[in-house]
Amino acid sequence: MRPITTDYGRLTPEKQKILLYLLDHQTINRGTASPLIKAKSSKTSEILAQLVDEDKLIIRQGKGPGTYYKLKQNNN
Repeated sequence: MRPITTDYGRLTPEKQKILLYLLDHQTINRGTASPLIKAKSSKTSEILAQLVDEDKLIIRQGKGPGTYYKLKQNNN
């Protein structure tokens, strides 16, 4: 995995806010992320999915309303 610092500058401001939040709080869910990035739930879901699937910087845990996200570690 590339370090977050390598990727940080190329990320959108919304993605940067989510990563900064995760550095301080360990986990985030869609309900917390939406007001943080001032986006609707559907847009927030899209951004979180991009961080998981395209950027490969966070991982998804759980399903449905209990889904949360955390920073990806080197061994994940």
